[in-house]
Amino acid sequence: MLNYTEQEYIELTQRTKAPHINNQAPPACDAGFLSPMNKLETAYSQYLDALKFGKDIVDYRFEPFKLILVHGVPHQRNETSYKPDFLVIKDVFEIHEVKGFWRDDARIKLKMAAQMFPWFKFFAVTRKKGLWEWERI
Repeated sequence: MLNYTEQEYIELTQRTKAPHINNQAPPACDAGFLSPMNKLETAYSQYLDALKFGKDIVDYRFEPFKLILVHGVPHQRNETSYKPDFLVIKDVFEIHEVKGFWRDDARIKLKMAAQMFPWFKFFAVTRKKGLWEWERI
């Protein structure tokens, strides 16, 4: 158990205030909390909204967390991480990475994450001629 003085507790709570209150989603770009969606991600979120409305999915979140793939040296920012575009909730948790085109490093990170976190189903998502395509990783 941690013991704080009253002043330490006040300072800690002021430094760690949640970015949103009452379980409401923060704005799309809230002081670096979330990165804004690009056009393709926005189109995919609209597609997911339609799936949610039709009860084909339970829910989804945009960039909900970061997965650490390789730990770096302590106190330095040299870790290798992967921030999924979408967490899609069905009867399982799915990670959907949306790209207009794939760079080698992005595909490698996605494959590493799929191997390291097998309890998620990973998908590479692209749009060709207006239709969404999924590749299971």
